[in-house]
Amino acid sequence: MILNTKLIVCYDYKMYVLMKEYMKEIMGKKYLSEKEAADRYGYSKSTFIRMREEKSGPKFIQLKPHGRVLYSLEQTDFWFNEKMKDKE
Repeated sequence: MILNTKLIVCYDYKMYVLMKEYMKEIMGKKYLSEKEAADRYGYSKSTFIRMREEKSGPKFIQLKPHGRVLYSLEQTDFWFNEKMKDKE
């Protein structure tokens, strides 16, 4: 049991470090790349691409036509929480 607790703490710290490194900030809002969003919510990058094309995923911004896609951390968290509520 103690071993599991230590693993969880290490995992959480590792995730904190990863999130701190990858989060972007634009005009005071934090954004994630597609890969970062996929890693954070347990989906593949291709799933995020498919959801974006089908307009069934979280809101996003695209920096240029055919350019980098970013997801607002706040809106993506909201989308994920709503999706989890629907599963219950």
